[in-house]
Amino acid sequence: MKVIYSDTIESITLVSGTADAEYPLTNLQNGHPRKPFRSTGNSCVIRIVEQGKAAALAIVLTNTDDVSIASMIAQTYEWGQDEAGATITAGQDEAGAAVAFVDESAESDAWTQEHENYDGESGFFFVEFQPLGSSGKRTIDITLTTLNHSYVSVGLIIAGESLNYRDFRHSSYKGGYIDNGTEIALHDGSAWYKPGTVQRTPEGHVVMYCGIDGADPDGYSSYKEFEEKVVRPLGKTPCAWKLSNSGKLGNIFAGLDELPSQVAHGLHYKLVSLKFREKL
Repeated sequence: MKVIYSDTIESITLVSGTADAEYPLTNLQNGHPRKPFRSTGNSCVIRIVEQGKAAALAIVLTNTDDVSIASMIAQTYEWGQDEAGATITAGQDEAGAAVAFVDESAESDAWTQEHENYDGESGFFFVEFQPLGSSGKRTIDITLTTLNHSYVSVGLIIAGESLNYRDFRHSSYKGGYIDNGTEIALHDGSAWYKPGTVQRTPEGHVVMYCGIDGADPDGYSSYKEFEEKVVRPLGKTPCAWKLSNSGKLGNIFAGLDELPSQVAHGLHYKLVSLKFREKL
């Protein structure tokens, strides 16, 4: 299980295609997937620049059939030496400040990607990669194409730091739904029903490490990190979640329907109860 808990995106631009004036590019970061960005054609390229801290990217509620990603890493070098240590002729601008240049090199596409689109309208794309740390910023070009629509629609694009946990304990997982439609019983015994959004409500138990050293021996994030980076600062704020590392449970943009409870599970572990409510 993975969750993107921070936002490291600095800018989003459209490098190919045209935005529908009623569905601008700014909608990609408004937190409301049902108020999307739309292009005027069936293909477009969106470029995001992020701080280099991101470990995952999510594309929420899209009608696209094909998604491809190209990434570049920008590194800044001062005039004087190149990255190999060779001398470069020194230079200054008109104000006397040292001149620097930016080297953007292509990043290998060795990322874990998962794309699901059950009905052609509600696709969810989740990609994982290694954060760059202080190595530079990451520029990501996202090419989106739809075969069955005259426009590309994307609800949200999220990129940021993530936490990684064990999957739900198999016997504890329960999937469910909430129907937000309106149903009224009429005087003659019949019913009137107006359909509404149906939200998924997955829930279950996850084992998290809570040892004093904070380092899970199996390499997973700790309960302390979950509490400090998700539960306390975000509460029920919706996030992009990958519900299963095996890919069996899909992805979801959801908030915690209830704040988690936990019980001791052996000497250095807690069994944490999680219940989500989809926010589409």
